[in-house]
Amino acid sequence: MPEGIWFPQIVSQRTIVFGIDNEGNMWQWGQHFCDNSEERVKLYGLEEIERRSKPVPIAWFKEKNIKCLEVKCGGEFAIVKTQDKDGKLEFYAIAKSDSQTYIGGGQGYEKLCDYVYKLSVQADSISSFACTRYATFFLFAKKAENASMDP
Repeated sequence: MPEGIWFPQIVSQRTIVFGIDNEGNMWQWGQHFCDNSEERVKLYGLEEIERRSKPVPIAWFKEKNIKCLEVKCGGEFAIVKTQDKDGKLEFYAIAKSDSQTYIGGGQGYEKLCDYVYKLSVQADSISSFACTRYATFFLFAKKAENASMDP
């Protein structure tokens, strides 16, 4: 681990652990998603991953200047609340597959690269969110256009 880095938040489900460090960067350990080095470079910024018991940074967010604020974990996915450099809140999924149940019921997301999906929800209207093994739930703080994302 780099000097001065620590984790104010970690979550896990099944064989995956995700964490957000004190600088707003996302990390993963346990099961990794990428099967080949090209995919690993896009997501993690690494060609090889040394050990699964050691946290690996998810470079994708940092390279895009996106700060991770909160993470919740499902079976083989995580939902991440983020803030871009202009202060806009957004939600992303990091998922082994784009299973409709995991990340919005076949609607409401855009695939940005292998394993990273931008969710189409009004992030500033969401007061809380939770993940189960197979689904994601958002609690809206006020009346919003996204009444439901249930499949």
